[in-house]
Amino acid sequence: MFPVVNGLRSVEFGAPGESRTNLVNLILHGQKRAMAGLFSPNHLEQI
Repeated sequence: MFPVVNGLRSVEFGAPGESRTNLVNLILHGQKRAMAGLFSPNHLEQI
C-alpha cells in the first residue's frame, strides 16, 4: 500500500539514485509532464 501523507497518497519515481534525482528535478521544474509504467492488477485494491 502507498504511504499517505496529509491525506494524500505518496508515489515514488524509479529507484533511489542519480536517475531518480534527475527525474524528480525534471518534474519539479515543469520540464516533464508524462510518464508511463506497467499496469499491475495487484494495485487495484489501493485505488
